[in-house]
Amino acid sequence: SGDSPRLQFDERLSGIELGPLLAALFETRRLSGRGNGTLRGEARGADADAWLRSATGDLRFEVADGAIEGADLWHEIRRARALL
Repeated sequence: SGDSPRLQFDERLSGIELGPLLAALFETRRLSGRGNGTLRGEARGADADAWLRSATGDLRFEVADGAIEGADLWHEIRRARALL
C-alpha cells in the first residue's frame, strides 16, 4: 500500500557503434558512425506497463563520423534549394 514505486535513471553511453545497433533495432544498414548519449528520466508504477505509460525524461545523443550510406548529398541539396 502507499505510493507506487518510482524508477529513476541517469545513464551515460559512449563509443556506441551505430551501424550494428540500428541494424539490430530497426533492420537498417544505411547509417554508420560512433555515438555518445545521455538518458535521464523517471517512471512510476507497479509493473513494466505502468512504467512505460508514465515514463518521462530527456535523451541527448551526438554522432561523430556519421554517414548515411547510399544517399546523394548534392542531389538532396539541389532538391531543397529548388523547393525554396
